[in-house]
Amino acid sequence: MEKKLLIDASRVNVEGEILEGEVDAIDLEEEFVHPFGGIRYRLTVQLFGTELLVRGHLEQDFDLVCSRCGKDFDTTIKVDDFTASFEVSE
Repeated sequence: MEKKLLIDASRVNVEGEILEGEVDAIDLEEEFVHPFGGIRYRLTVQLFGTELLVRGHLEQDFDLVCSRCGKDFDTTIKVDDFTASFEVSE
């Protein structure tokens, strides 16, 4: 089952809400970069008129290939200051 994050802006609390969970990773179709597991998130969502502001933390695990030695290795990419704004209709 595909896991996506859908936010119903009409139900967002006036003070904002914290959302936590995991959604499916997107296949980047890159030869040397392969995500595994889901994208983990802890986000604060707030509605300002017709703008939905989403801020928070994202992280994703990757299997990578070193361009120098050709060996596989795993790493986690973290974004602690994710911010996005979306226009919503009334």
